This record gives sequence, C-alpha cells and structure tokens, in this order.
Amino acid sequence: MLLGWLAGPVGEPTGVIFQGTSNLIQIIKWSWDHPWVTLAGLAFLLFAIWAGGGRKANNSAFH
Repeated sequence: MLLGWLAGPVGEPTGVIFQGTSNLIQIIKWSWDHPWVTLAGLAFLLFAIWAGGGRKANNSAFH
C-alpha cells in the first residue's frame, strides 16, 4: 500500500498485484510442464523443514 501511495496513481497497487499473479501463473505453468523438477523441489523443501525441525526439537537449548 505504501508503494502504491508513493507512486501516486491508484492503479499502481493493482498493477503490482496483477504482475505478481501473472508471474505466479508462469511458475505454475512451468511446474506443470516439469513435474519431476517440481516434485524433487517439494521433496527437498519438505526434507529441509523436517530436518531443521528435528534438530531444533532435539537441541537442549530450545527446551
């Protein structure tokens, strides 16, 4: 909202949201065209979260 206010025109925030949405659609289309890359990325991300969470839970400093 601040960026839209600084830019001046009312259409600016809408343009930013639309640009972000179109970028997201491009990413989704690319992911759909490359399912194995997407699945590998998701698996790695989940593993990283799980491994990070496991280390935190087992670390005595977090208790």
